[in-house]
Amino acid sequence: MTKLKHSSVTATATRIAAGDDRTQYDSFSILLHWITVILVLAQFGLAHTWGFAPKPTRH
Repeated sequence: MTKLKHSSVTATATRIAAGDDRTQYDSFSILLHWITVILVLAQFGLAHTWGFAPKPTRH
């Protein structure tokens, strides 16, 4: 193997081992991801602050 070919093979193997499959996501998928993140964080925050709201009293 030549030096250039060996370097290319090594770079490809390193990239694959690191989990970089060069997947590109479109803008809509990225937007859905971040909307999901925001909703999950909002649910988490609401779950922790739910008890602070005053409870209605019944007479």
